[in-house]
Amino acid sequence: MDTWDWIPFLRRRWRTIAITVLVVVVATLAVTLVLAPAFQSTATLAIQPLTLDNPLQTPSSAQLGAEAVGELVKSPNVMRLAARTLGRTPEALGASLDYRVIGKSNLVAITAETDNPLLAARIANAVAQAYIDENAAQLRSSSVQAQEMLQQKLSDQRLQIAELQRQLAQARKGGDSAGVAALQDQIGSMQAGYEQVLQAWQNLPSSQVALSTQVQIADAARPNMSPVRPRPSLNLILGLVGGIFIGLAIGSLQDSVESMRRRRGDTSGGLGKSLPGGD
Repeated sequence: MDTWDWIPFLRRRWRTIAITVLVVVVATLAVTLVLAPAFQSTATLAIQPLTLDNPLQTPSSAQLGAEAVGELVKSPNVMRLAARTLGRTPEALGASLDYRVIGKSNLVAITAETDNPLLAARIANAVAQAYIDENAAQLRSSSVQAQEMLQQKLSDQRLQIAELQRQLAQARKGGDSAGVAALQDQIGSMQAGYEQVLQAWQNLPSSQVALSTQVQIADAARPNMSPVRPRPSLNLILGLVGGIFIGLAIGSLQDSVESMRRRRGDTSGGLGKSLPGGD
């Protein structure tokens, strides 16, 4: 149809289009009123870079990056901690929880969605705090394991140094100058390695404190009284636009049906006139 074809079409079918638009809009509003409102609230976590070296090179949330935080956010331990704080089940928290990394930053947004804006904010904050607590617990566990491993390594190195010193004493008694020089080099290397491990072991307490503060709440969740869905104004616009298109389609279909009926009537009338006895 060109522009001029639409004018007579709208004149013929304006009632059909208007009724269709009205029905679609009323149905859309009815569904919108029936649906329960959903509210969202977001807490933002900041993943800070490491400030001290990790003696065991064990991965932490900061080293893995903000992209890996979500796996721990939805972990059973975090869900249980948050659920215990709120008096809810972990399954209920997981169903209304989502997370995303904000751009390419070190910020992670934890979003909770419920039918209560106050509860949504409480869930988001509880999960964020539970994540911080679980992250700190994992770091403490890693620190304990590191201490045990370093202590064992220090003990082994002390035994090795003692054995080398015994061999050095024997080499000196035997007048083996080449052996004495080689053993002295080995003992020097072993003692340098021992000093490095000892320093790492001594730095463990301060390293644990630094690592435990890597994850912080950058922005606490606040109740948002505007529901994310349904949105009556948006639904009304969509219903209006959809009703117009549906009305145009129905009107076009009616024109097609009437055109087919007229063609059939013309064909039947022409056949009647050609038969014997016709006028």
